[in-house]
Amino acid sequence: MHAGQGLTVLADAAKLNIAGGASIGRASLAQAMHSLADQIPTVQIEPGFAAVTPDGAVFGAPPRLAIGEPGSGGHTLHSIAERVDAPRVEAAVPPVASHVDVHPTSPTPGSYVAAPAGGAHSVTPDAATPDGARPSGSPSDGAIPDGASADGTANDAVGSVGPPADPVVMADGTLYTPELSDAGISAAGYSSFYESLPAVLDKAGVSMQEFRHLVESPVASLTRHEMSQLIDIRDSLPSPDNTGHLQKTIPFEQAEAIIEGKQPPLQGLQGFVARPVDTLGMTTQQLHDALGLNYPGSKYTSDLAARRPYFDVRFETPSGVHPSVPDSAIRWLHDAVPDNIVNITDTTARTTAIKVFWDGLPGPQKDIFEARYPSIGFDLPKALSLDTENPFRGSGFSGTGSGFVPEGTFGQTRIDIPNGAELWRTLPDGTREIVGVFGRSDPSAPGTWLLVDVTRSGAVAVVR
Repeated sequence: MHAGQGLTVLADAAKLNIAGGASIGRASLAQAMHSLADQIPTVQIEPGFAAVTPDGAVFGAPPRLAIGEPGSGGHTLHSIAERVDAPRVEAAVPPVASHVDVHPTSPTPGSYVAAPAGGAHSVTPDAATPDGARPSGSPSDGAIPDGASADGTANDAVGSVGPPADPVVMADGTLYTPELSDAGISAAGYSSFYESLPAVLDKAGVSMQEFRHLVESPVASLTRHEMSQLIDIRDSLPSPDNTGHLQKTIPFEQAEAIIEGKQPPLQGLQGFVARPVDTLGMTTQQLHDALGLNYPGSKYTSDLAARRPYFDVRFETPSGVHPSVPDSAIRWLHDAVPDNIVNITDTTARTTAIKVFWDGLPGPQKDIFEARYPSIGFDLPKALSLDTENPFRGSGFSGTGSGFVPEGTFGQTRIDIPNGAELWRTLPDGTREIVGVFGRSDPSAPGTWLLVDVTRSGAVAVVR
């Protein structure tokens, strides 16, 4: 069917809609629209570009008319057709999630003051540092959906929070009831990422499949419109940058040092964090994939292979401090990169042109961009090279492949572990056990970790 025939069919279907009954007419009209959409290609003019590499070489491409495969440009018409053919049933629409994570018992969301970005970049070492020490490396941890897979279907392996935590006997003989167990976090009433996502996508007019495409694609391959969609969705979701509880995964060796009482004890955290409600019931494999812990040289990957537990510190967000959203890369690409680069069809050529464009900017201009898009100079190369060995997306979402949730980061700014923070371990099957509680009675003095007495509490040995 060519375009002229398609328009004729559409006209006939419209007449049928009037003369033959609304439901029959809608079905015929929708069928005709789908048929026409199957033949529409993408058509765009690539304006071409020219660039000079730092060594003086000139490269580029002339303007050309780029025509895609039949059907590649029919997305909008398909969407309209689906709406035309949809039954007219009034249904209750769930409330759209706010970007602010509101506790159900509080009349208003908590007030938080942005912490300074700190450091030169937001991808930081292990994000957990002992007092006076900062190890090298660059992990990326976030979280995966609670109770659902990335395609929106139920996932029985994720989201099983278990019964409320029983009191445990601590090493000093006192009883302690964990406050930040999976059951405790679930009972707090926060909506998980995937509980909030359907209403957000519905408001944005984006399907789950389209959303997966947006998140899983390298940001440099997205059109400007797709970047805008992903930014708006990310801004509408509950996020680690404004929530009551946070969670930071720490390496096995750091947890082991806490348990063995090595000095100095862990006092501060930095780097990427997630909301605990977005990681409920996960196994170590799910945490590894969803937190993007597969970066080169990752200790978490070797821990996973050895079937060691994962450890995380859960804590209430300190007053006046919250992480930032690591989405400078996609925002800069959307706002600052010229059309003649963004419109390049070939992703490899577009990525190269973006790198050349950034490298060619004068120092003062880069400084302006760094102020507006924190850590862009460090984050951009990472985001442009997204692959199975580099999980940093640069869009504010964590994870590898289809595992993702909103992530936050403290960058290289170290925050003191707050009083009452809990250290939890996750076994390969997803079982969670509390390991210890952090106490800091004097904010100006170092804190201490009080461990669970595994003998009197009946718990399994903590590390081995």
